[in-house]
Amino acid sequence: MNVDFKEAYAASREFCLKYLYSDKLFKAPEEFKALLEFRTFNEIYTALISLAIGRRTVSYGELARIVNRRLGKEILPTQGSWLGRSLGEILGAISIYEFSVGRPLLSVIVYNATTKKPGDGFYRLVNALGLKVRESCEKERVFIAWGGYARK
Repeated sequence: MNVDFKEAYAASREFCLKYLYSDKLFKAPEEFKALLEFRTFNEIYTALISLAIGRRTVSYGELARIVNRRLGKEILPTQGSWLGRSLGEILGAISIYEFSVGRPLLSVIVYNATTKKPGDGFYRLVNALGLKVRESCEKERVFIAWGGYARK
């Protein structure tokens, strides 16, 4: 499995562009399997699922640190504009896949440490998909989809 973050970023970007701007013959679930071959991509996706099961949100930097620990080395930047931009492409690909299989946008649980809200890319993706999403509702939908209903 390839651990090159830059290749995973480039492949994710291509996936997003194909899904959003190509013909309707593009099959996200089949194409998504190729992204899972990148270990960094796979670890990001797995970390998001684990966080969702635990009903937790995470900043971009925290997510990068979690994934770096899982990889056993510093692959992802943990701060700066490159972190948001590159991780944003991967999160976009994950959310497109989740949308294509009928689940809520998993990337809603990742937020900017300063604003405490998902990045601009999340809202651009929501618009591109033609969705009307309230962030708090989408988070709850993610938590229910992956972790079940909250215990009271």
